[in-house]
Amino acid sequence: MPRVSRAIIPAGLAVLSLVSAAALPARAQTMSDRICAAAQAHLARSNQLVAPTFLAAASLNSRTWQAISAPVTGASVGAADNVRVLYVAYIRPRSFEEAGAVAVRIAVPAGEHGKPTNEVEVYRPAIARGTNRCEPVGRYEIDTTVRLNQYIDYHGESGGRANSTLEDFHFSYPVYPRSCVKTDRGALRRTFAFGSDVTRTQGDTLAQRYLRFVGPAYGVTHKFARLRSELHYRPAAQLNATCIGFTVPLNRNPATVTIGDYGFGSIWWFDRTLSIQR
Repeated sequence: MPRVSRAIIPAGLAVLSLVSAAALPARAQTMSDRICAAAQAHLARSNQLVAPTFLAAASLNSRTWQAISAPVTGASVGAADNVRVLYVAYIRPRSFEEAGAVAVRIAVPAGEHGKPTNEVEVYRPAIARGTNRCEPVGRYEIDTTVRLNQYIDYHGESGGRANSTLEDFHFSYPVYPRSCVKTDRGALRRTFAFGSDVTRTQGDTLAQRYLRFVGPAYGVTHKFARLRSELHYRPAAQLNATCIGFTVPLNRNPATVTIGDYGFGSIWWFDRTLSIQR
């Protein structure tokens, strides 16, 4: 089980029911749905009247989900050495009622003997028709990988290079009063970048990838075994809170999760950081 001290939970938000921001009609149940359903069951069993920022557990069947508050400075949670996947529910109170988006960026170090990756996993659940007025016909699920340099270039300071996969990964959400904003618009695009310790791969060209005999192999310059970027549509909260569920793959090293919350009726956003300690 995760070794987590129970956090002080902020008062003032009654939690009678959570709705996964991915729990939309006309599409299959996602992992986010399952995690949020398990978190809701935990809140119901424990008669918890207020919601933490995060709930975390080593199993969806766990009866000991841990509550974690997340101030602006970030939060941390401990996980036992035998835990290979941490299930996390990000809970957002109804006090922010406008629709928007939630991004999840996960970085897992390779460790002393691990192999750093040259890819970024990108995942966005399907957006069902009629659930987002800015995407009226809906959007198909994106679940694939892109090369690290492609991800860095697309979300770079210079405005990004064209990439059809990452263009499909991003989507538009409603802002007040009847406008729409795409998650890769202008300055928002740069907020999807990983930290400064995730650096470009040297020599990663088509020639180096497919014609290795023309020169030395490309070189990965960072120390992360897994890099994952998720993006979820968050509809306006109709009940007490909305929920985004995700998993954090672990090895024997710490991991870092950054949550980007976009919306508030505008192009505003804020980040929350969750560190998983081993």
